[in-house]
Amino acid sequence: MNHRNVIEKWLEKQVYSNKEYLIYMSFNSYLLEEFGSKYADTDQGCVQRYILLQWFYYQQMGYVCTTIEDLLIPSLFFSDLFKRLKGEEWTYDFVFELLQNLPFKGDFKPFKVEEDRLYMHRYWDYERYIADWINETAELSSVEFSEATGLHSKSVYEDWVREHFTELDEAKLGVLLYLFDNRFSIVTGGPGTGKTYTLEKILQVYQHWLPTKKVYLAAPTGKAAKRMGQSISSDLIEVYRAPTTIHKMLEANRDGTYRRTQKRKLTADLIIIDEASMVDIDLFYHVLKALKNDSQLVLLGDHHQLESVEAGSLLGDLCSIGAKSNQLRVPYQVFELDRVYRQAESSHIPELAESIKLGDMDMVKQILKDASKADVNWIESNPSIHSHLPLLHLWAEHDLSYSKDLMLGDSSKEITQKESYKVLSPHRVGSFGCNNINQIMDRKNRQLYSQKNLSSWYLGRPVIIQVNDPNTKLYNGDIGVCTAIEPDRITKLDGEDEHILVSRLPQYELAYALTIHKSQGSEFDHVLVILQPEVSLLHTRELLYTAVTRAKKSITILATEEQLRKAVSTRTNRRSGLIKKIA
Repeated sequence: MNHRNVIEKWLEKQVYSNKEYLIYMSFNSYLLEEFGSKYADTDQGCVQRYILLQWFYYQQMGYVCTTIEDLLIPSLFFSDLFKRLKGEEWTYDFVFELLQNLPFKGDFKPFKVEEDRLYMHRYWDYERYIADWINETAELSSVEFSEATGLHSKSVYEDWVREHFTELDEAKLGVLLYLFDNRFSIVTGGPGTGKTYTLEKILQVYQHWLPTKKVYLAAPTGKAAKRMGQSISSDLIEVYRAPTTIHKMLEANRDGTYRRTQKRKLTADLIIIDEASMVDIDLFYHVLKALKNDSQLVLLGDHHQLESVEAGSLLGDLCSIGAKSNQLRVPYQVFELDRVYRQAESSHIPELAESIKLGDMDMVKQILKDASKADVNWIESNPSIHSHLPLLHLWAEHDLSYSKDLMLGDSSKEITQKESYKVLSPHRVGSFGCNNINQIMDRKNRQLYSQKNLSSWYLGRPVIIQVNDPNTKLYNGDIGVCTAIEPDRITKLDGEDEHILVSRLPQYELAYALTIHKSQGSEFDHVLVILQPEVSLLHTRELLYTAVTRAKKSITILATEEQLRKAVSTRTNRRSGLIKKIA
């Protein structure tokens, strides 16, 4: 079959109706240039380009690599093109051979085939380095590490831990008892299980036994770093300094490189990273490259939450390895905290979250339909968002009332007693996306409360910053509300009297509704989760679990039964080879 121009014509047709395909058209142009137009239009060249376009789709979905089996099963995006190219006739061996002979120019090959997995070469390097680093930690025995830290007697240390931390449950106690058995450890657990509380205890151990050691505290985002700092007592912050972002710790340059590298390592003896589920393979690789040979690394996070925005499901992979491997052979420790302290004892939110985590739709429905469980609710959605305007208007009123209460509060105690409300959606665009929901809620409150016909601003109007802007000291994820008009002025909700004129704001969006990705690391008293009625690749178990666990007092889910079932039953399965390289 002559495949000449089949891919170009198909892509042009897709782009005409869906701009999302522009990125694939650009990638195809790159392949045409690399392959050379004469070869690229041959039957073999077309098939190779299709295979790499399919790989690119999975890469956009956060996969570190794809298997050959993945490439033989067309995604929804490319199913029509797959049929046109008669992909159903391709075999495993046929695709494997084509991948071994990709006709890229020059000596450097941008792709790497390992066993049955296809990688972008850079990700293959990252994954290999991470696996090698982790496997090498096993070479340092617990005795050697204890001696290196000055803890010569394990039994004396364990007796001290049991005597000084009697309030801890067994899981948290285990973190401290075995803290010095490995250079690398993970503390995982759902929201409210006490991960940052355990972090405080680790710092207390270091302060007592290793007072001269340097400790760095970090998180993937400025918002997460700030919440991390708020969870740690001020006396420990004075000793170890406030948490910072991982990028700032590594001294990131504007071009994406870092000043802290293998040649100029971090001086910390212990690095603790919170919200590690947000850490992608690229960032983790650069953290490991910058570690001293004798540094200790502790990750905190919930591996059941959404993965990082960029490639990989690093925390999930590492926790999976720790759970499946023989405990005597694992080169690092995984400590799972499972007792929830955030919600009240009577709360049914943990029960709902656990059912979602297990993928038990029958139990999820039973919990949501139980009228006696008033803090968990399910509203079956209609195809039109406009049929839910009364609900959105009500939440707009709640959110605005909360913002105004914060503005009037004259003490931190008074502020913390107010109840927060937030709408969460998987999507940014579309009728059920955050942009549209924000416009609906803003329009309602602007009609009621705007004091100037020419201004869109009114007291309590919430916004979220979208970029990092050191000049205004506002960072991606910071939320603020309008506290004054004429001139319009914003005040950060989690700041100390930090005011800024609206005209000086960096890029921002309204914050009545947030994407579930943006909500990670946050908590709200009352949460409304909205899943669109149409089929969506974003409707997954990890996404729904993340949304539900943002709520402290009540959760309401607006969704069709079909999409709720899809979300509960669909697990994110980002491919990587890390498990095979370590386990």
